[in-house]
Amino acid sequence: MAGQLSVDYEELVAAVGFFLGFGRGKAKGGRTWDANQQAAIDYCVRGGLRRFYHCGYDWSFLRPTGTVSLASGATLAFLPEDLGGIESAIVVLVADESLCCQVDLGRIGAVLSAEAQAPDSTGQPQLAAIEPIKGPLASRGQKFQLHVWPKADQAYTLKFTYYVNPAYLTGTHPFAYGGAQHA
Repeated sequence: MAGQLSVDYEELVAAVGFFLGFGRGKAKGGRTWDANQQAAIDYCVRGGLRRFYHCGYDWSFLRPTGTVSLASGATLAFLPEDLGGIESAIVVLVADESLCCQVDLGRIGAVLSAEAQAPDSTGQPQLAAIEPIKGPLASRGQKFQLHVWPKADQAYTLKFTYYVNPAYLTGTHPFAYGGAQHA
């Protein structure tokens, strides 16, 4: 359960609707907003979220630690859907969660060049780069994968700090990043 000072999506749109003079909406006991009113409320909420998340302050809560699995024999691992970029070196862990090595993030050209020079190489990851997966679709934004060299000689867990591209609030994802103190 969220803290008592948290504001969820329903509360936020009700407050914006009230501020715009449309009332607090049906969910809060008021009248139903028409399509134009709902569009204006959504516009304001999206703009407010963008201004908050990207105000120039480096919010630590937008910098989680992520992990991805790299299967034995693989060179690709899908990155988190909300990835905005990787901010740290990549720590490589083996099956028992012990540290194997650390890999710095580089350019995809370096990884592809290493693959071309030694296509059958296997071992622990030595090079890594973020590679975009072709194009956004109507149902989702662009995704990314981590391309490593050489091919994994065993299963690895890759751990890193990244910055998120926050999603819009909805009824199923009602809370913004930052917790109650930023509600």
